[in-house]
Amino acid sequence: RQTWDRFSGDVNFNQVSDDFFLADFGNSLTQSSTRYLTRRASLGYAGNGWSLSALVSDYQNVDPTVNPYRILPGIAFSGGHAEQLAGKTVQLGVGATYTNFDREIGVTGQRVDLYPYVTVPFRSSWGYAVPKLGVRYTGYSLADQPEDQSDQPDRLLGVVSLDSGLFFEREDEWLGTGFTQTLEPRFYYVYIPRVDQDDLPVFDTSQYGPIYEAYFLENLFTGPDRVNDANRVSVGLTTRLIPSATGIELLRLSLGQAFFFEDQKVQLPGVPPSESTSSPMIGE
Repeated sequence: RQTWDRFSGDVNFNQVSDDFFLADFGNSLTQSSTRYLTRRASLGYAGNGWSLSALVSDYQNVDPTVNPYRILPGIAFSGGHAEQLAGKTVQLGVGATYTNFDREIGVTGQRVDLYPYVTVPFRSSWGYAVPKLGVRYTGYSLADQPEDQSDQPDRLLGVVSLDSGLFFEREDEWLGTGFTQTLEPRFYYVYIPRVDQDDLPVFDTSQYGPIYEAYFLENLFTGPDRVNDANRVSVGLTTRLIPSATGIELLRLSLGQAFFFEDQKVQLPGVPPSESTSSPMIGE
């Protein structure tokens, strides 16, 4: 039983009887405007300090003008190991994915993404600092590329980041109920050199929307087809209210903003470079 507890799986299958079913009978704008229905199955296994998962996905197309990719298959591995060096904990980690993208018309192909990294985390009851150094390689083997473009483009770049924060708390009482209120400033810096990526396809990558947590990510894109050029500082402030009687977080408020020291030239196709020196302020 313990062995089976390490497995996880998911199946999502959708089918409609005709292409106009959702447009005719969908009870929301999201349903009636659906252009294709995803069918996917995944299986994962979690080991001691590592995990492996596999995914296949297909679709039923209800709009002949769209041409989404099938994943046949996608395999992801992540693992980590901690070592003690000179009294410090050094964590070695790696993330790796292999994905085969297929569709009826257009560029298809396989993508390999490898990301080994090392961190030396410092954590205590009053704060943390996690410096990180990594190297990321992404390579493709493509079919049906235009004749003037390589069918095996790749990208290699380095990543340097520092995530840090402090924890302050005080005891208070409101309406006879005891609370712990926290104040948690956060500082995040990331540097990724600019690498021209215009020759790389875009299979499954988009850009994060305006959400608070995105300001504290290395890459502002959701997939490996684009890795942003970054020289960016993000600052945030979070406060939580925790009732003393339960210890369960009742309320969390956060406010954050990012500041850019260089123009952001790596973008998705058709999106112009950004020359902004700061992001909108985001609350949560």
